[in-house]
Amino acid sequence: MKKYAKNRILQLVIIIVCLFISSACVLVVPVAHNRKALTMICSGLFWGFLFAGYLMFWLVNHFRKKQMATRGKIGIVTFFRNTPAKLMDCICIAGIVLLIISVKAEFLQGYLQYIISFLVLFSFHMHCILNGENFQYMCNEIRRCLE
Repeated sequence: MKKYAKNRILQLVIIIVCLFISSACVLVVPVAHNRKALTMICSGLFWGFLFAGYLMFWLVNHFRKKQMATRGKIGIVTFFRNTPAKLMDCICIAGIVLLIISVKAEFLQGYLQYIISFLVLFSFHMHCILNGENFQYMCNEIRRCLE
């Protein structure tokens, strides 16, 4: 595998891991409740990893715009563009529906709501990334390098 393709894959993995860790901080909220130090750590991790993930995403976008003059649709308004995007879109939609239902359904309340919130948050980030032009650009760059 060429170095350039490894670099693109690493960039994508870093973005996904940062957004996963940021989203996973939602799972710690019940434990951190009324504990100032833990709340501050959890909040710092949430915002820090969110910032790092989207900073890396912005850098990919910056390089893509330098190489390509065309502009496509942004990921937030595009649905079901590829197989990974279809999976995340379905998880996001199902999670939103479950979260709405959990307001009234007692068996879905409690810590399960935090798990659903985590799934909705992470799958929404992935929906935006996987349906966007930057993901298509990275996939095409990886394919081109491996040929």
